[in-house]
Amino acid sequence: MAGAVLFPFFPNYAMPNFLLFSTKGIFVDGWPFIGGIVLILVSQIMKYGLRYQKKIDTLI
Repeated sequence: MAGAVLFPFFPNYAMPNFLLFSTKGIFVDGWPFIGGIVLILVSQIMKYGLRYQKKIDTLI
């Protein structure tokens, strides 16, 4: 998600078609931002699954 804010500051960065936010020289590219959100959601699901698996293993 940090790349969504940092990438637009690179000199040869092409402006995206999916711009989420733009104000006072700060641009947020949509695709890296959404990719970051998806990765966070998947990691939270995996963390919950591992915790649940450990709970089940202690019951057996």
